[in-house]
Amino acid sequence: MSDEVEVAVDELHNYAGSLEGLQGGIDAIRNYMYEQGCNKDGFTGLLTLLHPAVDLVGDLFNETLNFGQDRLSGTAEGIQRNAETYSEAEAKIEGLFSQILSTISNVRDGVESGVAAVPQPVMEAGGQAWNSHVENSAARRNGGAA
Repeated sequence: MSDEVEVAVDELHNYAGSLEGLQGGIDAIRNYMYEQGCNKDGFTGLLTLLHPAVDLVGDLFNETLNFGQDRLSGTAEGIQRNAETYSEAEAKIEGLFSQILSTISNVRDGVESGVAAVPQPVMEAGGQAWNSHVENSAARRNGGAA
């Protein structure tokens, strides 16, 4: 398994849109079922006894379509929410990296000009981040054991 994961947010939105489009197909199936499959116009004489059975089968099929449509709708909404979450996280990460790069640039410029030295809290935070990274990498290589 790779340590890098890339999420194509636009593709998630497209896929959710495709799932929403399938709901129109379910509606078309439902209309066909009622117009053709549940049509009892030719049921005369003894065939009138089949009216309740045709109604029952139509209702069961309708409930099945409702269930499928609900699942499809829920899946599309979930994928849409995931895409939005990834977009928001990506924007936050880009903002954080911009702040970090700006701070590094300011500190570097100050150190080069002799006006400032690297602040001790920055040095400590960098060391802690590095140590944490090394420990996490070792844990991943050892299957989760530190």
